[in-house]
Amino acid sequence: SKSPGVNYDDGYVYFRGSRCNLYIVDGVRMDNLSSVDLDPNMIDKVEVIKDGTASIYGGGSENGVVIITSKK
Repeated sequence: SKSPGVNYDDGYVYFRGSRCNLYIVDGVRMDNLSSVDLDPNMIDKVEVIKDGTASIYGGGSENGVVIITSKK
């Protein structure tokens, strides 16, 4: 399903027009999703953190963080 204000283009997720620069896929930090081969059927959960709590992830989190957990 789609979230209001969230778009995906060319390996990046955009929150209200601002590009997210930090992705965590199964615990691994990434700068974008273009190099990840994600089967949508194998995704268990996607979390989008767009507020100040994203800062716990450090550098690159200022525009939010996308956390993807695959099915095990």
